[in-house]
Amino acid sequence: MSVNNVFNDYYLKVNPQEFNGKYGCSVLFDNGTSKNELKYKLTIQFTGDIESFIYSYRIEREEKIFINNTEPNNFMDELAFEVSKVLYPMDISTSSQGKLQKVLNHIEILDRWNKKKEKIKEFFKGDIVDKYINQTEKIIKNEEALFSKIQKDWFLNIYFDSLYKFYSEDLFIDESKYYYVANTSPSPIKYKAKSKIEINEKDIRIKTKGIIHDERCARDIEHGFDSPYYKKHNKKEKALKGSCNLVYLLEKDTAIIEGIEAEFETKFKQPKKVLIKMFLLEKLTTKRNSMLVEKEEKTSQTGFWGKLFKK
Repeated sequence: MSVNNVFNDYYLKVNPQEFNGKYGCSVLFDNGTSKNELKYKLTIQFTGDIESFIYSYRIEREEKIFINNTEPNNFMDELAFEVSKVLYPMDISTSSQGKLQKVLNHIEILDRWNKKKEKIKEFFKGDIVDKYINQTEKIIKNEEALFSKIQKDWFLNIYFDSLYKFYSEDLFIDESKYYYVANTSPSPIKYKAKSKIEINEKDIRIKTKGIIHDERCARDIEHGFDSPYYKKHNKKEKALKGSCNLVYLLEKDTAIIEGIEAEFETKFKQPKKVLIKMFLLEKLTTKRNSMLVEKEEKTSQTGFWGKLFKK
């Protein structure tokens, strides 16, 4: 398959058949006074066609995660990590544009949780633990609440985005984008964005730049409102300012994501920055693509970030 096959008549489509890849993921949180970085590895495997252009994937997370280059070593981090293990492996479906659409194995996740929670209670004790477990159980038991929680995952929200669609003749598209950049808000922040697609002989890039264009003010979002409560009752409330800047690198023959770098700056009273990086470490062997994997591994040590951000 060539670039002409994945980008034809200004429409970008993905061909994920037989794809099984391991990604390195990192997210750096910067609130102006401190920086904290989370790292782990995800495996994303294409598992089938649900219908035309609607696909299913299995997502698995490696056992080890790192917070500031060390494994979780405080009470709440260890608790959160143990609880999050029940989500994987996770089966999801995507829309025709590649957007995360649904969790397919909710019953399986719930069954894992029912088996896991008693072991967690044996190891972690206290009122905080009980409250955390009860809140988690409410989310996992409710399929919609669980999907809403998963949508807020930095990597899944950005990786499974609406990339595969029509672009204009000049290869731009003006659109509204939604990102979960504030943990306090149950709904994402709206951005007015422009995305540009670049078609090269060796790869495809999508570059998105946007500014916050949300009807809520900073206080609304910080207090967890879905609607502009403070802004509606006080006309002097200032609109929330902020920006996003994302770069996707896509494999030229399939339009599968090889790498992402995304930066968000949000000007709350204490400005916050978030930098997300996600890159394909290797293509994993399946019964039908082992020869392809061997070829890919021999050519994968070519300096990924230099390739992604070359001038």
